[in-house]
Amino acid sequence: MQAVSYEFYESEYFGDLIPRPSWYRWESRAFTKVMHNTFGNEDDSVILKKCICAVAEYLYQQDQIARMSVGIKSESTDGHSVTFDKANASQQAQSISHICLEYLADTGLMYPGVHKC
Repeated sequence: MQAVSYEFYESEYFGDLIPRPSWYRWESRAFTKVMHNTFGNEDDSVILKKCICAVAEYLYQQDQIARMSVGIKSESTDGHSVTFDKANASQQAQSISHICLEYLADTGLMYPGVHKC
């Protein structure tokens, strides 16, 4: 199931960072991360879809950084050892939580408790 279409990403979120062939991969990963931050609470709101788009772009950018050599933390030429400086898992989780808070703080979707019937 795809929560956010590429058409929504382009026309409603105005995204242009993630190419169409890669969209489903990053949208799927972002959906999982957002559902983790919302404790599985979801709806069909535009704001939730925009949050998924923002997280997808963040994950895509982190992947691009990891693939490039601009994130070199240290390098040894004699033994040819390179250490890359990229966001670790806890930094990434914190950044995703901040994105979710930015979009979903006032929606009730991030409420971990029981909703009244």
